[in-house]
Amino acid sequence: MAKITALYLERFAYTPEGTLGRLNLPERTLYTLEPPWRNNQVSISCIPEGTYTVKRNTTGRWRYYEIQQVPGRTHIEIHPANRVLSPGTGRRILEGCIAPGMDLERNFMAGVRNSAQACDPLLAICGEADWTLTIVRTDLGRAVIEAMVRDGVIETRPGDDDPGAIALMHKLAQKSRSR
Repeated sequence: MAKITALYLERFAYTPEGTLGRLNLPERTLYTLEPPWRNNQVSISCIPEGTYTVKRNTTGRWRYYEIQQVPGRTHIEIHPANRVLSPGTGRRILEGCIAPGMDLERNFMAGVRNSAQACDPLLAICGEADWTLTIVRTDLGRAVIEAMVRDGVIETRPGDDDPGAIALMHKLAQKSRSR
């Protein structure tokens, strides 16, 4: 399989507990978890939308990938984590980093499942070479994604093909209305 040189992460839910997104690989979709948006504050916020170079990191804490040149931030990694905070200790697991998952957590407002397992296809597809990650919000992402589809860079599928994401969006909408 040829290694890819660019991926996009489309964020679709910003909650007080975390930011959820989709990372579309050629053969599958991974879900992503990041800390909530807190104005790019170090250690407690997800990083800003944008395009970043990602390098293989074999010496860092997690030894997967490190996102380069994030404004005002360092050591932003892509690594396994199912939640932003450890449920047992409340210790922060994600300090601005991105955790891929095989599925969304159904019993928690913001979490992913099988995060360590999700890192395997990412490593297989991205390999050791540098690659580009573009992070977009759903509203901005729509135009970017439509252009990528039009240019033949990616393929898309209807939201009905992902009932878990639709169910989560309904749950988040209800919670938002109850505030």
